[in-house]
Formats: sequence, structure tokens, C-alpha cells
Amino acid sequence: MICAKCGKHNDEDTRFCIECGANLVEQQQAVTAPAQLPDTNTRQARLEDFEITQDASSTAPLSPISGPNDPAVPTAPSFKPTSRLGQGNQRTTDAGVHAPASAYYAGRQVPGQNNPLRAQPAMANNYPGTQMPPISRTPNSTTKDGKTPYIIIAAIAGAAFLLCLAAFITYSMGLWGARSPSSSNAPSASSSVTPSSTSPSSSASHTAIGFDTNGLNAIVNGVSTTDVAVAATVDGNTAASAGENTYSSQQADKQFVAAGLYLPIYLQARAQNNASALTSATAMMQNMDNSAGNDAIAALGGLDAVSQWSAQQGYAQTSFARDLGDVQASAAGYENRSSASDASRMLSAAQNEGATELMNYDLASDGVSIPAGVSVNAHRGMGIQNTYNYFITMSKGSTSISLAVMTQSQGKERTAQMTSALLSSMANSFDMK
Repeated sequence: MICAKCGKHNDEDTRFCIECGANLVEQQQAVTAPAQLPDTNTRQARLEDFEITQDASSTAPLSPISGPNDPAVPTAPSFKPTSRLGQGNQRTTDAGVHAPASAYYAGRQVPGQNNPLRAQPAMANNYPGTQMPPISRTPNSTTKDGKTPYIIIAAIAGAAFLLCLAAFITYSMGLWGARSPSSSNAPSASSSVTPSSTSPSSSASHTAIGFDTNGLNAIVNGVSTTDVAVAATVDGNTAASAGENTYSSQQADKQFVAAGLYLPIYLQARAQNNASALTSATAMMQNMDNSAGNDAIAALGGLDAVSQWSAQQGYAQTSFARDLGDVQASAAGYENRSSASDASRMLSAAQNEGATELMNYDLASDGVSIPAGVSVNAHRGMGIQNTYNYFITMSKGSTSISLAVMTQSQGKERTAQMTSALLSSMANSFDMK
């Protein structure tokens, strides 16, 4: 907008000329509004009635309405109307000083503007003898805060730190990155499966596994919940004695007739380094020879000595009260007894010493199905008190388990079918197939 008084070019939203202080709004209104001049007599009367007086002691301009941070500006001179028309055409400031209308409206918001203008002084150049006050402008809000770039940089750095921290934590948890070779073969965790092959082992000759407990229970209980006992142990795993990496059916700790269980005799002869007993016990193991077994028992000190040694080794359900194969003594109430849990741990001990290689009963001759790719060593017991028992080790590579199956009144065929299903399930647990 160009000042009509001095010709200075001003911004469109400027109320007063920055050069001479003239009221640009009034100039604009004078241009756009139709002229409404009073008659000659009225104009002459107003010229005669008004006299502008100026205080000689103060020539500073009127103070603008400004913010708390703006510099103080001297006040404008007061104008005293001497009109005989009264005070109908004058305005009064907040301080009680009479001033012209242009001074009264200084600093008011201009209609149609989105943001209020800061207070501007009354442009005293409309009145002789006054001076133009300094113009106060609003700082640019986009450059006012010099800390903005630093805040953005700090936010980016913080986000990068959190991202690195999350990556480190997830890597430490094994959620990504390198993993141990065994992790890809470990079975998925479930409430019915014991710790997987990633569990530590005290022996390098086996791999820890997890049994399908629910599946094995279904097989055993499908035959009998009272007259069948099954227990399995991962060979070479010292944690097995604490109940880990083992399977036990409902009757695993129940005493059954120990037909075909030669293991405690052999283990005692070997532990005591009794050469005579060990020779007889070796023949007993190779051929399931009851006579050789009885010779070994005698060399070890008799039946009570075998029972006592078994108890000392933690085989609490194992006891001997008759010679091997003595049907008449059994009928008279003298019996050799043990449990599937004791028998599976004896098999595990024999496996660690390599003694299971002496066990060579042909399970296939009984109709037991052997999973492909595995090797088995077994003993069978029968003929006493209508029992049918299997004592088996199943191996593939460095992985082995020991399985004891003890039954009462089930017969060969039924026991063989159940044993086939057990071997198949355990082979899956070993990933042997």
C-alpha cells in the first residue's frame, strides 16, 4: 500500500506509514468511500471551534499498546478540544487523556485478519509537531526457537538407540541370527514331552530325547491299566535317575515276577570283580542260561546277597527268593520279583558298560516289529506265573534307550503287539526313522 502523503510503499497489512506515520487505513477509506463533505457553514464552524494545543514540555509520540517484552515508547501529546459543540466528537483513552479517534483505535485488531496485529502507535504525523514512534514487529515463529534442530537430532538418536537395544535382546534370546546345530532337530515343547535333545548330558555316547508320554500311555492303557508295566530310560543320561528323560507307565513301580531278568546278577558280579561269578554270569547273559545264572548266584553268596546288593544300588523293588527257573519254588510262594522301573535302570547301567551286547534274543521270532534302521538287544522271560516280559535296548548311532516291559496274564501275542507299538513310538522320539 502506498502512502498518499509521502509516497512510501508499505506492506498491505500496515495501518500507518512507516515513513511519515500517516493513517493508511483512513487514506484507503477516503479513496474507496464516497465523499460526504459537510456544507460550507459547518466546515467553517468546525475550523473555528477546534484548536489544537500542544504541551510545549512534551513532544514525544503516543505510547503504543505493546507486549511485556517490547521497549517502552514515550507518550503522545494530548489534544484538548475547545469545541462549543461539547465532547461528542472526541475519544477518551484508558488513562483519561483525551485523544483523537485515530489514537483511540491504535492497536485494535483489523477486521478480516486471521491474526491480531500488535499494537501500533497513533501516527502523529496526522497532527503537526509529532514524531513517528518505532515500529514493533512480531518475530518469525519459525526461527524464534533455535533449539528445534537439536530436538529433532536427539529424537532420531534416541530411536536408533532403542532399535539397537531391541535387536541385541532378541539376538540374545535366539530369536534370530546364528543358532546351535541341534536346535533345528529339537522337538517342539509340550506339556507331555520331557526336555529335548538340547539338554546337557554327562555321557557322549547318547543323545537326550523326549518321549511322547500321552502316546505311550494310550498304548499301555489300551492293553491293561493293572497287569502291564512299562518303563524306558535314556541310556547314559545321569539325569534319568532324577526322573528326567524317562517314561513310566501307571504300574511301572509295581512288583511283577522277574522272569528273564538276569541283569542284577551280572551287574553285581562285574561290580565286585568276582571272576568266577562273572564267567557264569556272562554265559547266562549270552544264552539266557538259568543253570549258569544259578552258578553265578552261588558264587556271589546266594540269593540274599543278590537281593541285598540290589537294594544297595537303589533297586528297591528287586528281590530274589528262588533259583532261576525253579517252578516248584515259585508255586510254593518263593518268587523273584522286580519292577519295570528297576529293570529299565539296570538296562541303562548295562548299556553304559557295553554288557547289552551279550543280549541276543530274536524279538522278531515272537512277532515283534523292529523299526527300520535301528538295532536291538533283548532278553525274554516267560513260563512262571503266566508272565511274559521283554528287556530291550534300542539304538541308532550314539542314541539309545532301555525299555522294560513286564506283564501278567497277557500272553505272547498281546505282549508282542504292544511292544511293537512302543518301539515305533520311541523310534519317532529318537528321530530314528
